[in-house]
Amino acid sequence: MQEMQEIQNEEEKKSYGKKRKSPLGIFLTFLPLILGALAALFVYRYGRQVIEGRDRHNKALIHEAAASSAVEEREGEVFAKLKKGEELHILLLGDESLRADSAYFSKLKELLESEYSGKIVYEEAKLPGSATALSGYLYLQEADKALEENTKPDLLFFSFGENDESFTFPYYYELLLRTLMEKYPDTPLLPFISYKALLSEGQSRLNATALDNIAKHYSLDTLNLAAVLATKEEHPESVLESKEQFQAFQEKYFVSSILSAMETIKAGEKTATPINPILEETRECIAIPKEMWSDYGMTALSLSEEDLEKLSLKGRHGIFALSSALHGGENKGNFYVDGILEGNYSLTGDSYLGILSGDVNIRRQLILNFETEEEKNNFKCLYYLSPIPLEKGLKNGVALALPEVENSPSETEELAAQSSESPAVTNADKTAVETSPEKTGEPGTASDSGSSSDGKKTEKSGEGLVESSEEVIGIYDNVPN
Repeated sequence: MQEMQEIQNEEEKKSYGKKRKSPLGIFLTFLPLILGALAALFVYRYGRQVIEGRDRHNKALIHEAAASSAVEEREGEVFAKLKKGEELHILLLGDESLRADSAYFSKLKELLESEYSGKIVYEEAKLPGSATALSGYLYLQEADKALEENTKPDLLFFSFGENDESFTFPYYYELLLRTLMEKYPDTPLLPFISYKALLSEGQSRLNATALDNIAKHYSLDTLNLAAVLATKEEHPESVLESKEQFQAFQEKYFVSSILSAMETIKAGEKTATPINPILEETRECIAIPKEMWSDYGMTALSLSEEDLEKLSLKGRHGIFALSSALHGGENKGNFYVDGILEGNYSLTGDSYLGILSGDVNIRRQLILNFETEEEKNNFKCLYYLSPIPLEKGLKNGVALALPEVENSPSETEELAAQSSESPAVTNADKTAVETSPEKTGEPGTASDSGSSSDGKKTEKSGEGLVESSEEVIGIYDNVPN
């Protein structure tokens, strides 16, 4: 009986075990399924990596083949020298965005020299980082003398508009372009539109349309780097925020755009008539280097009436531009014509090459007054420009006190005699100096007294003037090709 009870209990235990499994038993039951799923996932991911790697390899092969084909297809005259193992000289004329050590020009040089036996030689114009189209024009007046003795550039890249006031940019840009075509009639030209035309700050955005219209008028194609950036990137602002990403973008897309442009680059249409009728007149740019000036105290320079006659400037009117090196910090100065304050500035940076005054009448004397003797020594040249566009001139800086210089008795008598016949500074002129915006501490130039607050300027005597700002800007808005 006891044995039967034990057998029954044993059977009940076995029956109970079948109805309720332990957690370990459940885990062991599903373990093969889990391992199988993991193995399938691993195989899937590995296969996907293999396929992606193969696709990347195929794309690389396609790109390499396309690049090799592109090298073979570069049959333009631009690449002929490189194929022969010769040097290709490229003149870079522009602001800080057009530098030989920039990411895309460095990459362009590296790429072409790896594909051809020739060498790329960049000839960089030493312009200020804030250079304008007028800066480029003034540079050409002196640089051309040196270039005549050396090799003329095979290509010429130029980029302006970021620092140019939109009011006068069209005139100076067309002046620069026509000067380039006159000095290098057979040199292919490539005008750039800076990528900064996408940005709200700066002037590139405002000047891009006028630049493109002027270039088309002279049968030139522009290289619009802003359009390249906007086309290739859905969010260009994010690329610009990252130095590494933007450098990679430049090396890839800017370089390929330049290479494409180099295949069709050409000289400008020399027979095209000027868009702005002012440019049909005889143009003058007279340099007055530092060597021609006399000391006027410790911090000033003067140009006498006799020197003005030698330069054929006495009795004429025109605008003036300044070339000067700058020291660290603020650099200040005034420009006086016959005792009247006609321009002043407060500048920072390494150098300046640009406008100093509006239209002024020249009679007896020019004086440049600097804040320190160091700034006086940094002065390089003053330029007289004619004909006169509508020009606002500089609008910054505070007027400095003109140094007092004692005259000898003979000079005093001579000045008194001249002033009795034709006074250099009338009472009205003195009033103009005393009440000029600079004297009150407000930014402005004495030459702006003929300008209204909305930028319009009344016409002075002389040829080549137009009546309003709208007339200057409007003629560039819709230029026929």
